[in-house]
Amino acid sequence: MVILGSPHFSVAEFRQLAPLVAGRRAHPRVKFLITSGRLMKELAEEAGVLAPIVEFGAQITLDTCILASPMLPTEIETLMTNSAKYAYYAPSLLNTRASRSAASPTACAPRSRAASYATSRYGRPRDCGPPDRRRRG
Repeated sequence: MVILGSPHFSVAEFRQLAPLVAGRRAHPRVKFLITSGRLMKELAEEAGVLAPIVEFGAQITLDTCILASPMLPTEIETLMTNSAKYAYYAPSLLNTRASRSAASPTACAPRSRAASYATSRYGRPRDCGPPDRRRRG
């Protein structure tokens, strides 16, 4: 699962992500979630950068996070995130592995590792180096 936000995804982040996923679809085995605030979503929609992200297959969740709301599917074992908060708390609170740096939209040019992960056949990055291999404790 790729999850972005927390603190909530900003308009600047929506603007950065939109061209990376435009015209593409997330792989069916990879869930892609963005947590944001209602105002940020409205501003992204007005700026025209929300549509390509939603068409890509991202679910937009407003005014909460996966740590506070039971929205993480039980089959999820690994999270890729741009959030230090998720990466720190997910292993203990959600019983998942988490990789933070790999999901930064600027981690791998010209396209993000998160986008690569979300569109790859096996749910792993195809062109930005090896996936995170940490083991759960």
